[in-house]
Amino acid sequence: MSSELRVDRIIPTTGVPTGGGGGIIQIVEGSTDNRLETSSSTFVASNLSATITPRFASSKIFIMTGGDTNTNDPGNNQYLTYYRSINSGTFANIAPNGSNDSAAANANKGFVNVYGGDSRIHVPMFMGAIDSPNTTSSVEYKVYVRAGSGTVEFPSQNGYNAARIFLMEVSG
Repeated sequence: MSSELRVDRIIPTTGVPTGGGGGIIQIVEGSTDNRLETSSSTFVASNLSATITPRFASSKIFIMTGGDTNTNDPGNNQYLTYYRSINSGTFANIAPNGSNDSAAANANKGFVNVYGGDSRIHVPMFMGAIDSPNTTSSVEYKVYVRAGSGTVEFPSQNGYNAARIFLMEVSG
């Protein structure tokens, strides 16, 4: 005998925490081992992305990325962030903006800063975020990278170090 439980929404017995969500509705994954090398001081798209179509507009998307990154030289900074595109629209940075920052400064906000304090640093990197796209259309999340100085790489080597992105729709 087999049983099946189908629900539209899972809410913890204590309710949904402020700013949080309930149960996981779906999970999708993306991966790449195709390296992006850049010396740009503004964010450029990496080869790592995944697309999810939320079942409910009230859902939150929990985004997790892991991979190996390389700052290449002593003193280099590397910044990583998530950009989002809804229904194949324009990609926009979802990192929080500073309240007193200019539009140009906010455009360069990121979630992770990797600093190379020594020569050619390969660093395992994890980046997480929660987003509320407020849609049931397809949503693509892509990792963007910029250099604070010098040349940086993500993931660090073609064909050897894969980076992964996981998108989890969480009931809101």
